[in-house]
Amino acid sequence: MRLALLLSILPAASAVLSAAALQAKLNAAIASRSPTFTVPAGEYNFSGIGNFNISHAGDLRVVAAGAKLWFGGTRTKHAYLNHGVNITNSRGLHISGLSINYTNPPHGREGVPGISYNLLNCTDVVSEDITVFSAPFFSVTAFNGGGGHVFRRFHLPNTTYKPRGPDAYAHQRDAFHFTDLRRGVTLEDSDGSSFGDDFFNSHNTIMIVLKQESPTTLLLINPHVQNVASGRNTVYGTNCVLQDLRGGDELSFFAAQNVSLFAPVRKLGGNSALPSVVSAAPRLAADAGTLAEAAALAKVMQAEFSDALTKMISFDASDVWRVRFRAAVPPSAVASSLVNIDSFSTPGTVVRNNSFVNTRYNIGRFKSSGGAIVNNSFAKAGVQNLEITPLMQYFEGPLPFVRDVEISGNVFSDGNRSGYEHPVHCSPFCGGKCPPFSCSRCANCAAPGNAWTVNISVHSNTIVP
Repeated sequence: MRLALLLSILPAASAVLSAAALQAKLNAAIASRSPTFTVPAGEYNFSGIGNFNISHAGDLRVVAAGAKLWFGGTRTKHAYLNHGVNITNSRGLHISGLSINYTNPPHGREGVPGISYNLLNCTDVVSEDITVFSAPFFSVTAFNGGGGHVFRRFHLPNTTYKPRGPDAYAHQRDAFHFTDLRRGVTLEDSDGSSFGDDFFNSHNTIMIVLKQESPTTLLLINPHVQNVASGRNTVYGTNCVLQDLRGGDELSFFAAQNVSLFAPVRKLGGNSALPSVVSAAPRLAADAGTLAEAAALAKVMQAEFSDALTKMISFDASDVWRVRFRAAVPPSAVASSLVNIDSFSTPGTVVRNNSFVNTRYNIGRFKSSGGAIVNNSFAKAGVQNLEITPLMQYFEGPLPFVRDVEISGNVFSDGNRSGYEHPVHCSPFCGGKCPPFSCSRCANCAAPGNAWTVNISVHSNTIVP
């Protein structure tokens, strides 16, 4: 049955070129420092092979006009992972022209993670004129590294073929998701339709203090919100952020609190306290005793910092690192304290001139200080919510607030449907479920003293019933 379906989706066998040979030629081009690599037009079936990997490349132009890559998934001892284009540890790339599709994989709503077009630990990558026909998990992602990427003229159409299973959207999760970058990204001139989650997300991951070992040494937990049994890094929620800390990086510490409290999160050491500076690269702490302590703390935190209104997501606490600082950290930075990596806050993300239609959930969740959302068109969002705020229950920052964001020139359709009269919200709790800023949990973006944002400019937008 699976073979018959595969043959019905893929072109005739004579038109399918060798995916293994393509990977080998690209690897050779990277090793020889070639300035350009051309992917011959045609269709390549990576099902049963894995990802199409672009790794440790620098100043390389990959031209792939007319190339279509087909992916499936691989079952490991612990899990099933969907594959895609995986660009890692690379700098100064320019990639254009390729398209991506799938041969009937399981999808995210069945708990099956994966990638479609992913950048991991990369810097200054320009991706243009790329089509993702379907995605069993997040469609386009960028995690870790220097950032500064440009995603231009991406097309994510609502195709007739959709992943099997419940809620059969062409793209099962977020369209675009960016996290833990030293510089934000630019997403522009792109379009898409049929998503099972949000149109876009930009943020950093909030870490957790396990304990102080000395005045200048902490054990920190990276809270993984996806299953990491099959490995870390590539898939959203499994990326290992702390491994990228370097001497000179700055961290700030905050008191953990019930995430449904409508109050600013309190910075440890006083509001005037400067960030703590890392002295050197951290080391992994993987001994059994430490991991047992971390697992126990995770259970305590989920129970203590959840209530009927908002529940802290369960997380895997098996990623623990020993971090040393140049000076003493706040003595109040104790078990369960929250940590913002100020150096990895994905600042300056710009979303402009895009058109997105039909998503199951939010218009977007944006936690990227110094950013902008301008001249976009958003229609048929299941939840009329463009959320400008940290989300502590998902360990998404920055903390203590998002600041200096412009939201202008956008068109929001279905803007007054079911009481969603205003789509832009500067609180993690309103979710669009009340008229503009009229309930106590839904903060006015421009209000002085707003607990969650500072200097958010919302103007010249159009709301279409």
